[in-house]
Parts: sequence; structure tokens; C-alpha cells
Amino acid sequence: METPSATLSTPAGVAGCFQLDGEVVAVAVQPGGHINSSFAVTTRAPGGAQRRYLLQRINTHVFTRPEVVMANVAAVSDFLGEHLAGSPDRARRALRLVPTVAGEPWARLADGAPWRCFEFIENSVSLLEPRDEDDAREAAKACGRFLADMSRYSGPRFEESLPRFHDTPWRYEQLDAALLRTRPERRDEAGAWLDFALARRDGAGSIVRAVAHGTLPERIAHNDAKISNVLFDSATRRGLCVIDLDTVMPTSSLFDFGDLVRSMASGRPEDERDLGAIDVRRDVFVALVEGFLDGFGDVIVRAERDHLVEGARIMALQQGVRFLADHLAGDVYFRIHHAGQNLDRARAQFRLVERLEARRAELEAAVAAS
Repeated sequence: METPSATLSTPAGVAGCFQLDGEVVAVAVQPGGHINSSFAVTTRAPGGAQRRYLLQRINTHVFTRPEVVMANVAAVSDFLGEHLAGSPDRARRALRLVPTVAGEPWARLADGAPWRCFEFIENSVSLLEPRDEDDAREAAKACGRFLADMSRYSGPRFEESLPRFHDTPWRYEQLDAALLRTRPERRDEAGAWLDFALARRDGAGSIVRAVAHGTLPERIAHNDAKISNVLFDSATRRGLCVIDLDTVMPTSSLFDFGDLVRSMASGRPEDERDLGAIDVRRDVFVALVEGFLDGFGDVIVRAERDHLVEGARIMALQQGVRFLADHLAGDVYFRIHHAGQNLDRARAQFRLVERLEARRAELEAAVAAS
């Protein structure tokens, strides 16, 4: 797997480790990612035809076991390539890895840096937020379709690329640890919002326990389901496929649906300070439900459908706990741009939890009607 580093000091040099079609003629930083370093690589074949590829260096500070990440990513790429064979637009429905010149799915350079390469999906766009409810519906449909497709996977079990990522009780343990080490003024700033989080601790493990007990099915899920991780056709605005597969691992479909609601349903910034502006937009929520159920199809089971609103509540609560723990710990994980931003983020998530709880009956009725 290791590749000599003598000529690999630049992305253009690294690109030469992969089976690209033609000579590299251009390399540009690919915007949009927050974790891995991404580059658009353009090649020209002998006949003059140009192609593009997405070259990425995996962030080993976040993903400390890149071999696990890439085993999962390769399994998804290989499986979907076979599963979608014969379907229209197959090349744009899933990410496809480009093998190294040695035939491996990824390269680890002599300096330890892990790199991978994907075929570039042309005429596509990613969004930071939905432009309207149609975008929300299409994003949810793509995420539901991914779950449905991966439900047919029968290969080796996926390992956890980020162990306990959606283990909500463990996130509370991290909050406990941060609380023991925090400065008094940070605890005082958290105030009632710390009480809010701790009051909901007993029910925070509802999804984790249900999966462990078999009352909810374990799924190969994306686990970071938000609109920026969906590619859209730039002409039709239809959802094409999910991207950023580093967190794909066995969990619950409810975490994916919950993340879609958590990240889109309020229509407000993640660190919104005007808590009165935060609510569940019914039009967006219904669009998310409709898209998710459409994509998931007849694979979804009744227990999953009945707990979609709970999935949204747990994901907002979990993320709020993570933001609050990081505020108490001194902002060591989530990057901040102003003092108190992680506390602002936590407050916004907890306000969304409040609204999901207050409107639970209404939202569950909307699910039942979809």
C-alpha cells in the first residue's frame, strides 16, 4: 500500500499514483469540504479528450484509522457499482473510486498520508442549505435511496470509522467529563441549558437501545446526512447521490432522517441567537418526510416510520450536547469564530428540541399522512 514520496510533494504528483485517463494538465483546490483536503484534477487523453477526478487526502486527525474508512468506502463504491448496473445515469448515482496503479483502492504515502481518488461527477452541484422545500425533498430522497440500496449489501460487516459516533448516552458521558474540568464561568454561562440537557438524559439512548434490542433494525447508514453531502443535477435540480462516505457504518436510519431535520427544518443558522426564530417549518418537515419515505421505499419498516420524529429529537439533542460539552471544555473540537459560539450552537439545538417536543403529535400526524 505504501507509495514512495520522492516525487509526491504536490497533489499533481500524488495524482500519478492513480489510474487516470491521460496526462495531468491542471489541479485546483476543490472547495466545500471541511475535513479532508480535496483537489479537482484534470487530465487530457492522447486524443485530446479531458476528464476530471476528485483527489482527496484523508484527515487523520479526525479519522485516526484511515484503513477502516477506506475499507468501508471501497465496499460502498464496489457494491453500488454492481447494484446499479444497468440503471440509467449509473455513473452519477454513486461515487466511484479510481484504483491506484497497483490496483489498490487508496494510497498511503511514505510520509503516512492516506490519499484516494474518485471519478468526478460532472454537471452537479452541492448546496449548503436548501433553496426551497423541493431541494429538501430531493436531499432526503437521495439519503433514503442510499439506505434502501445498502440494505441489499451482504458483504463483510462494516467497522465503525468513528466509534460511538451516534451513541447518545456516551455523548452525555463526554458532557460529564467536560463538566468536571470546566471553569466556573463557563458552567455559569451554560446555566439553564445545562439543566435542560441533563433533564433529558434518561431518554437520550432510546434509539441506541432499540437497535441493541432488535426493535429497530440496524442499517448501513450515512451518519452525516445533510444537504451539503448530497449532489444535485445542476440542470434538473434532482438529487443524484450522497457523498462524503467516511462515516458510513452500521447504525440506524433514524440518525440519517434526524440529521436531515436537525440541519434543515428550522431554516435558521446553526448558531442562531434569536431563539424565538427557531421552529420546525412544516413545509420543509413534510418535504423531508416525503422525500425520505420515497427514497427508502418498501424497505423501511413500521418501527422506523413510527419513530422518525423521535429520530429528529434525539439528533438535535445529541448535537446540542456535543456543542455544550465543547463549550465547557474550552472549544477544543468545533471551530469557533467568536467567543461563546459553541454555547450559541447548543442553545439553538436545544430550542429545536423544545419545538419538536411541543409539536410531536402534529409532526407524527404529518408522518402518518405521508
